[in-house]
Amino acid sequence: MIKKDKSHVSKWHSGLKGKLWSSREIAYLIEHGNSKPLMDLSAELERSYHSVKGMRHKLGLGKRKSYRFWTKQEIDFLKCNAGKMVCRDIAKNLGRSLQSVKGKAEYMRLSLICIGENHPCAIHSDEDVLLCRELHTAGMSVKLIAEKMEISLGAVLAIVYGHRMTQQDRILFELDRMDARR
Repeated sequence: MIKKDKSHVSKWHSGLKGKLWSSREIAYLIEHGNSKPLMDLSAELERSYHSVKGMRHKLGLGKRKSYRFWTKQEIDFLKCNAGKMVCRDIAKNLGRSLQSVKGKAEYMRLSLICIGENHPCAIHSDEDVLLCRELHTAGMSVKLIAEKMEISLGAVLAIVYGHRMTQQDRILFELDRMDARR
């Protein structure tokens, strides 16, 4: 819609075009587009914040100069160590930020969750966990398993009743997730 005043016609609907950019304004934006904040540019050019932001985007200005594309070696490292190393350590080894690693893993649909003996707080190996489960299914009591394996009773209870996952559980969990997506 057009808002009419006696002195001029101003366009306030987002679908309508505002005043066109002059070559002087575009040259100024190219020269100062990356060095000054958008608010300062909009004040100096006497244009709205969104108008300056849109034109800066159209001209290809304002892109992050510090961005590094992911190399094949970095992607392979991420694939090999996802779920085996903590995200913080992966980021440190690659020389990237934590958010960069998390974002790339999410984009590649990789899970960074460390399960089983790969978890930094894991005390018992996956073999011990599987052995405890096998002994319990064979009929051995939880107390006897705790004595034989020299593991606390609480830990054996957590292992037996499924509160402690192994890498095999993780693989089955990932396969179930993939089947659910289809």
